Amino acid sequence: MAKTDIYHYVENDPAYSPEWHWITEDIALGSYPLDGVLNELLEAGITAIISMRMDEPDYDPSLFDESLALLVEDGKPYPFETLAYGLTFLHRVLTEG
Repeated sequence: MAKTDIYHYVENDPAYSPEWHWITEDIALGSYPLDGVLNELLEAGITAIISMRMDEPDYDPSLFDESLALLVEDGKPYPFETLAYGLTFLHRVLTEG
């Protein structure tokens, strides 16, 4: 799996959306990552994960060098688009200097 692949392998996830699940060279963004997805990310060398959810993570955040779970209230829209734009900007700045 190339690190720049979209999460095409989690289409069974009821919350799946190509806009909501993607990775950069070393950061993964998603809502409720499944165990199989976490294993694939770790095998691909992903070192940081950001998840957006309504409850505490059900995965072990210590598997990653950096882990951030953004909790949102039930019924509130997930600000994925805003977060994705911000992460894309940060990734571009960090990788292009």
